Amino acid sequence: MRETAIVITYNAIRGFGFARSDKTDEDVFIFVGNINRKLFESGCTCFFAGNVIEFSVTEGEKGPIAKNIVLLGAVPSHQIPKIRRVMKNAK
Repeated sequence: MRETAIVITYNAIRGFGFARSDKTDEDVFIFVGNINRKLFESGCTCFFAGNVIEFSVTEGEKGPIAKNIVLLGAVPSHQIPKIRRVMKNAK
């Protein structure tokens, strides 16, 4: 089953970060190696805070992990206040 989330933090040098799931409101681990192959081959190798992504979830040792990640776009403007709260609380 596919889910959507908003990227709250991503370290391009290390190739990983976290996104807040729209479905469960939990943080999901995102990793460069789990980006959809076609998207990765087209040059998408990192994400930015506020990006909206779609993915399948698997359970890892430390929590949920996003697999087969697809970039959907930027966060809608009406959700920006929510993102600011999430990012502030994530620090």
